[in-house]
Amino acid sequence: MEGITIESIGDLVKKAAVRWKEQTEKRKAHEAQLKEVLDNAIIEESKLHKKIVSEKKAVNLLQQEYFKLEKSVEKEAKKTVEKEQLTAADVESGKITLKQFQAQGISEKKKKNLIVEKILQELEHSLNLIRIKRKKILQKELKLAKLQRKVFRLSLFPGEVLSKAYEEQKDFVDREMTVLYQDVATADSNTKLLEHQLHLSEGKGLSAGHRWDRISLEKAQRILFDPIIPESLIADFKQQLQEFQDPEELINIVLHMPGGKDPSIEISPSLGYGPKKIKPDKKKSIQTKDLK
Repeated sequence: MEGITIESIGDLVKKAAVRWKEQTEKRKAHEAQLKEVLDNAIIEESKLHKKIVSEKKAVNLLQQEYFKLEKSVEKEAKKTVEKEQLTAADVESGKITLKQFQAQGISEKKKKNLIVEKILQELEHSLNLIRIKRKKILQKELKLAKLQRKVFRLSLFPGEVLSKAYEEQKDFVDREMTVLYQDVATADSNTKLLEHQLHLSEGKGLSAGHRWDRISLEKAQRILFDPIIPESLIADFKQQLQEFQDPEELINIVLHMPGGKDPSIEISPSLGYGPKKIKPDKKKSIQTKDLK
């Protein structure tokens, strides 16, 4: 390349061609090494993705089985509580006197709480098993997200080199690579979200908590299996869900995990959509703890 003296545009074209050829040879050698790494990462990514899909199907079956068991246990729990506990309904039916109710009676809210406690006590091991499996899947999803990020970055290498080789075409190359950069941004975002969720499941958290906006009652019930919900809040979470009975209603759930303070969870109707929350007793807040 040094032997070419630029005296005309033709000389510049020749020198640019020679320089490009030299860079191309260097790039090919490097790209060959990276291609092997990329191919291995793609194979690993595919295997891990299939494994995650398989494990998710298995845990979904377990969740369905859990809900069937829960219905059965709930019936027995209701029978036991109704038999052992006196309520205002017993006064209205004439079963007991007001004096007996004052001495031994409980509210409908307390009755529901007792039922939830019995359900969770009976199904404790099954619930924990599903939550552990969900956490393992979450860990695999984080590994997959990191693999995808690696694949995207390796795939970008030829374009980045080309952008440096032709500075005058850099803007054009960058525009053509926008979609791929979005893939990287998405992979980074997914990685951060999964890291955040894993930290929450371990009681750490990278922020003050997590939220689920405008979700159905069915999806809200499945959050029970999410390992980011602290075990100490499970009973409170189930008790709050008892206040919602309409499957068409959308609700918001906010998990508060402020540093140095006890975590709490708050469930509320999503404003402006669907029927209002069914309230069995009187108007009350369903917040478990005030956000401080």
